Amino acid sequence: MIDVVVPCYGQLPLVAQCVSGLLAQEDIGQLILVDDAHPSDEVAEFCVAAGERIRYIRLIDNAGFVGAVNTGMGMVE
Repeated sequence: MIDVVVPCYGQLPLVAQCVSGLLAQEDIGQLILVDDAHPSDEVAEFCVAAGERIRYIRLIDNAGFVGAVNTGMGMVE
């Protein structure tokens, strides 16, 4: 199984398309979506609706791409 970290900052339509494509794959283990402190709750609401296959992390402060990826990598089990 492959674990995947997806950093994002808003952009729900793109996030939804990305997540949908990843979840359609058979070899995806854990999908970790890291919200890089976007002020909107739309990505969080999407993740709750998407169910247990997505592990959602919301950063309090914007850490940038590398910071979001490193945070997600630190959450891989």
